[in-house]
Amino acid sequence: MIIGFVAAPVEAEEAKVIKSNASGKNICSKLEIVAGIIAILIISSNPSAFAETVTVKGSAQGTALTANFSFDGVTPASSIISTGKDNIGGTFNAQDVSEYAFIATSCTAPDGTAGTAFVLVQGKEVRTYKKGQLYTSGTAAADNSGCQSSTTGSFGLTETHSVIGGTGEFANASGSITQTVTGTGLAAPGIPPGKLGSFFGFRYTMSGSVTF
Repeated sequence: MIIGFVAAPVEAEEAKVIKSNASGKNICSKLEIVAGIIAILIISSNPSAFAETVTVKGSAQGTALTANFSFDGVTPASSIISTGKDNIGGTFNAQDVSEYAFIATSCTAPDGTAGTAFVLVQGKEVRTYKKGQLYTSGTAAADNSGCQSSTTGSFGLTETHSVIGGTGEFANASGSITQTVTGTGLAAPGIPPGKLGSFFGFRYTMSGSVTF
């Protein structure tokens, strides 16, 4: 024997409730889609709407070598390579090309010996993190200066770069980074010293503010 089950008829009011609930779910679903589209449009038109600002902390170390490159054709720049870690993107490798010029001003080097002051002419840096590259640019300014010993090679430098964008997570980055550098000149062949080039080792700490 085959037993058939017949569904009980749905009352009119119950049918209305079911239809109303289904309609409500459809409306909520549509509102969620619209809200998502609006959020995407806001982010696309204004990337800084959900940007994060970081008070920079970090440190690095590296080397600098006279390069066959100059921003003004007067003095050769230095090719500067460093590795470090900060709270912008974690560990990084940096490549910097910066030109400096000595000025007729005496100063005291970090090791306490007498030295000669120098200033930044211009500098550019690419800092490579796991999530993208950060670009910075430095120009001549009163606080972009340092002092190098006339006898021991000890030198110190404070240099601030503006953040000018990047790639990946840092495509719309802005702000500034200040590097406080101490190091030692390891070779400066030629007469006067450095005429044939210079080689340095250094380390630095970072401060500033970056939004990305």
